[in-house]
Amino acid sequence: QRDVPSLWLWRSLSLLLLLGLGFSQTPSYRDAVLRAVDDFNQQSLDTNLYRLLDLDPEPQGDEDPDTPKSVRFRVKETVCGKAERQLPEQCAFKEQGVVKQCMGA
Repeated sequence: QRDVPSLWLWRSLSLLLLLGLGFSQTPSYRDAVLRAVDDFNQQSLDTNLYRLLDLDPEPQGDEDPDTPKSVRFRVKETVCGKAERQLPEQCAFKEQGVVKQCMGA
């Protein structure tokens, strides 16, 4: 089953990518996406955690830090419940778990 996350995830991802630009060390593309996944898990009404499944390559070309970068990635439901307070990276993917396509700028 696939589901497109709500607008708050897109805004969170955009905010995280832009906030990273203000720090002396900009987080990597992957780090920014992992933060968006964490935010998704905190805001989601689902009982299980989601973990990054895959990530489109970072767009190349425009190096202007003021230009929003588009990102596309998928998350998949894990076997860990939110109440367990596990790190998603430590959780196995749930067999037949829900996969959600995420995108933003």
